Amino acid sequence: WGKLKFRMETFLFDGVLCISRFLVDYHKAHGVPEKKLFLVPSTVDPTRFSHTGLRPVPDPYIGYFGSLTFKRDSVDVLIRAFAVFSQSNTHTKLVLGGFCSLSMREEMNQLIRDLRITERVIVVDYLSRQEVLTYISHADVLVMARSRDLASMASYPSKLTEFLATGKPVICMNVGEVADFLHDGENAYLVEPSDHEGLAAKLTYVFEHYEEAKEAGIRGKELTQTVFHYNYQAKRILEYFQTLNR
Repeated sequence: WGKLKFRMETFLFDGVLCISRFLVDYHKAHGVPEKKLFLVPSTVDPTRFSHTGLRPVPDPYIGYFGSLTFKRDSVDVLIRAFAVFSQSNTHTKLVLGGFCSLSMREEMNQLIRDLRITERVIVVDYLSRQEVLTYISHADVLVMARSRDLASMASYPSKLTEFLATGKPVICMNVGEVADFLHDGENAYLVEPSDHEGLAAKLTYVFEHYEEAKEAGIRGKELTQTVFHYNYQAKRILEYFQTLNR
């Protein structure tokens, strides 16, 4: 049924919008004509981050907001990196917000206890949509942690474009097609997945060179006003539909 569904969805449709080159190549390899395939990366509305309320944490903080898992999202790598980073930076907090199962929450809390950073890590429970925007926009540094797996190769993380829209320094794992748009030290900071020591070193660098990092954050935000902006991609999609009609 899965193969039949795939053929119905791709061969009977006039066009297929793909979020990554990986998916474009996958469809081509399975016989879908290239003219039916159109690449559209993750998009964002940067105006959502314009009015974000009061700062929720008084101390400087590193923020991660998304799924709280160890397998796909590598939150354990971020926690271990923060433990190393916090040995030399004693005034910055780590704020983690997002959904996870009760068992995953306990595993995460146990790791935090084992690393003796309980007082330095804030795990936020359920947040409203506006509260999420407030926490993201007031973070001093945002980190996108993710594993190198099939899902990362085939997708482009929406939370990354949201992080970029804040204009804050962003550190992200170099997975999938992230490096197609982001360049280390230019508009973001890239780290290899699973390398918690490398991530700790990058966190230290960013905080020690924060004025430089803020400039990189501004250049990252520029992408959300162009290639990642929903209006920009909407125009491309409409033009693509017009070619299909012709």
